[in-house]
Amino acid sequence: MKLATVLSIVFLASTTFGNQNPVTTSEVNTPDPIRELNRVWQEYTTLDGVRIEYRLITCGDGVNVREQNIVVFRFSNQTSDQKTLSWKTKLFRDGECMNCHRIDDSENMHEIILNPNQILESDCSSTKDQSLYIFDNYVKYVPGMTKTRLTDFELTDLTIN
Repeated sequence: MKLATVLSIVFLASTTFGNQNPVTTSEVNTPDPIRELNRVWQEYTTLDGVRIEYRLITCGDGVNVREQNIVVFRFSNQTSDQKTLSWKTKLFRDGECMNCHRIDDSENMHEIILNPNQILESDCSSTKDQSLYIFDNYVKYVPGMTKTRLTDFELTDLTIN
């Protein structure tokens, strides 16, 4: 594959969240530049000395906990001051905003406090705090489950004090 083609694929994958397919356990270990790129931290924004990054991970063992793909966040306070972040999360599934009609509901509003120079990185154990992750999809579906995918997200009304 030519370098220009690889760079084009990397650029498209880093700017388009919605082109991801469900990840199965066997795919996790398969070398795939796009899949691997989605599994490394991608910058969402840096604002007032706070950097926000995200990445896609797979959680659950498929036995005790159903395997699922989630988007996790890393918040880095790069200042010597305490910072309070607040935002609302818009979720797009299969290209449609699924919560725009109720964006002001408490379940879409989030707030975290970062101490000076603190890095808060979420992982599979963070699924109790909805500020730290966004559900994408289950790896294996059972009858009756919706098969919609997270195609994009937006942190709106983001304020940092």
